[in-house]
Amino acid sequence: MVIQVDGSSFQLDFLLLGALAAVAFIALFLFVTQRDRKGLTAKSWRGRAFPSSVPDTSLGDSASQLRHVMSADFFKKKVMSKSEYRVFRIVESEVQAQRNGCRVLSQTSLGEVIGSNDSKAFASINSKRVDILIMGPYGEPVAAIEYQGGGHHQGSAAARDAIKREALRKAGVHFLEVAEGHTAEEIGMMVKKLFPQPASRGGPFEVRVAG
Repeated sequence: MVIQVDGSSFQLDFLLLGALAAVAFIALFLFVTQRDRKGLTAKSWRGRAFPSSVPDTSLGDSASQLRHVMSADFFKKKVMSKSEYRVFRIVESEVQAQRNGCRVLSQTSLGEVIGSNDSKAFASINSKRVDILIMGPYGEPVAAIEYQGGGHHQGSAAARDAIKREALRKAGVHFLEVAEGHTAEEIGMMVKKLFPQPASRGGPFEVRVAG
């Protein structure tokens, strides 16, 4: 192909034309995605929505979040499965029988009950949850209980449990694992072992340190 520029002829092969077309495409792509970053919706390109490779930053302020929430539908989700709830009720009953002011919570974020001065270590546990948490009378975590159902060890579940176990151990919080085959009596005994007998209590609340 020959192009005339100021009377001179320049021979451009198809490779150079392809490179020019690629540069033009990238420029168009950056222009559209830059508009997305400013909270604008990408317009359709040749009948299809133009893809964006940058993170959606339209959730960075409360007004945007409220707009998304107001335009969406929501539905209820169960906090626990039937098997987890069975374990929860057994733990709750045993804790209530202790009459020491402890409470039982479900699906609690680790980042809300233990901390670390190491930002990367804290980020590693912040969004992880424990199935059941026993909380002391003054709000401190006493023990975390994980229910190991039939499909619990699929994928990376074992690695996630190892992270939780180590972080809780370092924070001085008990970590108990309840298997699918554990009976109510066995679960109750696990919980009971966390607390000393009433006659040996030296104050309003005392928890046995794991040895």
